[in-house]
Amino acid sequence: MARATDACGMRCLCGGMSRILWPLIVCVLTAGLGAERAAAGSALPFIPPVEGAIGRRFQAPEGEWGPGHRGIDYIVARGTAVRAAGPGIVTFAGSVGRVNAVTIDHGSGLESTYSDLDEIAVGVGEPVAEGSWIGRSGLAHEPSSLGVHFGVKLRDRYVDPELYLGDTDVSRAIHLVPTIYAPPAAMGEAFLDAFDHRAPRRSRCSETSSLPARPPAPNDNVAVAVAGLGSRTEGKLSAAMYERDPRSLGYSDVYRFSYRGHHGPDLHEPYARADTYVDIRRSAVRLRALLGAIARRHPGRSVDLIAHSHGGIVARTYLSRAASSFDAEQPRVEHLVTFSAPHTGAPLAALPAELERSTLTGRWANDLVARWARAGGPVPDPSARSVAQLAPGSRSMQRLAEEDVLFGTRVLALGMFNDGIVPADRALMSDEVGRVVGPAGINGHDAVVRSPDALAMAHAWLRDADPPCREAWDAIGRTYGRFVSAVEARLPWLYAQAEEKVAGRLWRAARGSAGRVGRRR
Repeated sequence: MARATDACGMRCLCGGMSRILWPLIVCVLTAGLGAERAAAGSALPFIPPVEGAIGRRFQAPEGEWGPGHRGIDYIVARGTAVRAAGPGIVTFAGSVGRVNAVTIDHGSGLESTYSDLDEIAVGVGEPVAEGSWIGRSGLAHEPSSLGVHFGVKLRDRYVDPELYLGDTDVSRAIHLVPTIYAPPAAMGEAFLDAFDHRAPRRSRCSETSSLPARPPAPNDNVAVAVAGLGSRTEGKLSAAMYERDPRSLGYSDVYRFSYRGHHGPDLHEPYARADTYVDIRRSAVRLRALLGAIARRHPGRSVDLIAHSHGGIVARTYLSRAASSFDAEQPRVEHLVTFSAPHTGAPLAALPAELERSTLTGRWANDLVARWARAGGPVPDPSARSVAQLAPGSRSMQRLAEEDVLFGTRVLALGMFNDGIVPADRALMSDEVGRVVGPAGINGHDAVVRSPDALAMAHAWLRDADPPCREAWDAIGRTYGRFVSAVEARLPWLYAQAEEKVAGRLWRAARGSAGRVGRRR
């Protein structure tokens, strides 16, 4: 399939290589694309994702949230194989409000989206070649409408996909001479890749570089920080995320989420540790209220959510709900960056319930810790609803695993090698970009928000750079995290063994005392 380029560049290429067969063919085919496609810019033309008639065409929305049809619908039989319209990297593959979709980043601000799929055959981060199979079609919008919805975005704005579509079969337009052309090596890697359709596009990544002391703002969004379980802003501040808030990433407009409410100075009511122990869904409702207030204060501005620990689960819960019910009063959430958030649950959160279930004194131990927590101790209340929700396999974790964040939100999950609260393997999301960084302090769970590597990765992600390159700590951290998770899952058994030994000693001591009393008589 021919590739489109700007008019000047193609004239120069054709004029300088007029005696080479292949560039001549490219010139001939490009000339047939028409003036309308040339107006679409220098973006690469796509091939249709399926072979079928277009049942509904693009209708430009009246505004960002106005009515319209942000793509085209193909009428094809259910189960038809859907292919990538062009080479790129998969940035989304999952469900959005019970609709399966795939998004591919083609570079230069160009994205294509394939929705209403029955099956998805690719994963996030996977490079795909033009024509690669990415899934199978289902129902396009209405239950009675068979097909697939195809959308194209250019710099985050929906455009008419037909302006970027080329033909898949050019045999009737020109007869190609059966010969093999080997382009000169001096022509450069980008041009050489155009002759090799066998290999998928190379996976792109961004190298991590240290941030300056005062980094520039990664974008013009409003930043919202969300602290974790057991944090507080009432009285003495105790919140790792708020002690080093997103201003360290260069943001000028920053808000701190409050687990108590947003009716206060800077939309923040000082809250106590106990306020973080409520149901996560209740906290997500409060986050929604805060974002609504921010939208009214900063109309038209997008938001970046930057969350630590349990705060990341609160943010995900909000985004999963936003994906299923549109609210025009909510701002667009462009990025979510989580630091040591237990996306697949924290083994320690399951400890209280397991102790009560499998030991004799577990209930007493939990009561003692709960009293300490309510008295202001630095440990979470084991009887808290939010603690139970963070346990691996809980209904809340299962629900999040079945749902996805709001469509269009770029997610980066960061973990730390020596985090004993949320092991590194638990801090990553299966369908999103995730990285593990090396230790930056004794308490890895709090140190991750101060880690120079983690902050550099977050800053690059927030300015829409490619995913961070994988490093040695990433592989080591995931393996070590699984080891830590396994050890923490065995803590109830270890407690029971210790309990049994102590009980045995007490029993033997009691029997010895009784025997000595009997002999004296």
